[in-house]
Amino acid sequence: MGGGSYSVDDRMTRSISAGYHTKSRQEIFTQATINSAMNPHGITVRESRDSDEHPDSLAIVLALDVTGSMGSVPHYLVKDGLPHIVDGIIKSGIPDPQILFLGIGDHECDRSPLQVGQFESSDELLDKWLTDVWLEGGGGGNDGESYMLAWYF
Repeated sequence: MGGGSYSVDDRMTRSISAGYHTKSRQEIFTQATINSAMNPHGITVRESRDSDEHPDSLAIVLALDVTGSMGSVPHYLVKDGLPHIVDGIIKSGIPDPQILFLGIGDHECDRSPLQVGQFESSDELLDKWLTDVWLEGGGGGNDGESYMLAWYF
């Protein structure tokens, strides 16, 4: 995990080819249940580390609220936001960011209150993990979000 590099140009080309700017949230985020690769059950570690390719890696977690009221945020990231965020991180002096997406639901009423991706550096793999998040769309108010589950993980 964490191999490759982020190219804003390549990502924009792929975004146009995939039709991200014209597709609805439901057309992009097609998971109908948690992706088995993002199920935290049984995972002991998610690793971000330096390598020959990325000697100055920095682990960054982007936690996404996937309850019903916040599903527009991941959609915005796919359409426009992610390239700006990663480009800004790199331009701020972090040459080797390794980003992991978390899906944060509601531990009181959602079936999958926590989803955990992998730390990645390439634009293609970041898109893969982002679009593999299940936008469960549940939630039960403002008291049950699973931020502490992410912290414990």
